[in-house]
Amino acid sequence: MKTDIGSKADVFADRLRDFLREKFGGEICLSRISSYEDRTIFRMDGYGSPAFVKVTSNAVAARRAYAYLGRTRLSFVPKARFLLEWEGRSVMGMDWRDGRVVYPEDMNERQCLSLLRAHKAVLDELRGSDCAGPIDAGALYAEVAGFASRHRFAGRFLRGLVDIPEEERTLSPATATVTIGDFHCMNYAFDGDGISAFYDFDCIQLGSPAQDLTYDFIRRFRKSGVSGGAKFENLTERFMQIVNAGEY
Repeated sequence: MKTDIGSKADVFADRLRDFLREKFGGEICLSRISSYEDRTIFRMDGYGSPAFVKVTSNAVAARRAYAYLGRTRLSFVPKARFLLEWEGRSVMGMDWRDGRVVYPEDMNERQCLSLLRAHKAVLDELRGSDCAGPIDAGALYAEVAGFASRHRFAGRFLRGLVDIPEEERTLSPATATVTIGDFHCMNYAFDGDGISAFYDFDCIQLGSPAQDLTYDFIRRFRKSGVSGGAKFENLTERFMQIVNAGEY
């Protein structure tokens, strides 16, 4: 008899819940938030205050994220609570942060400013740390150039990076800037006009900060079929005005 996807997901969640109950004791409830090919995200209740729980098959990335979350001083970045190994996966728990998703094209100017400031604060904290993983410089620049050529609004952010001569495209830990990597609107949340949470740090890597913001736009454009790009053009204008004015 075939097992449908929903049933498989339920069995997975039940096994994880049983594992966490055995580990921590007491009654634990899991509410699935989202799933991807190699990772699943839950809200966990019953072990102290609510926790944001992420299951991933990338143990190295999980340890890197856990190391950063364990020493962050930023109020909107959740603190790490546990990192466990389970069935060949890493299970990471962090403090829960309330907030709501605001899609990039729907952000107002105050939210744009808050996002830029929060993003800059995270990158400032990451620089000089040992949390960033390695990255292929050639692959990065090829991806960035592709973004810029296909999407005019992305090119405005990335023009300076794309114009760097090939022989100067080095990304050593001593000189490179850092990116969050998987930076998009489902991984941060707003409380009104302010950022209340940045959640996903599995893809911290060397690169260009502009790549994070561009990826946020591109992912939304590509995944949701948002048409035309007119709203994104307006969003880019707001971001660029803030950046050029040095307000963040």
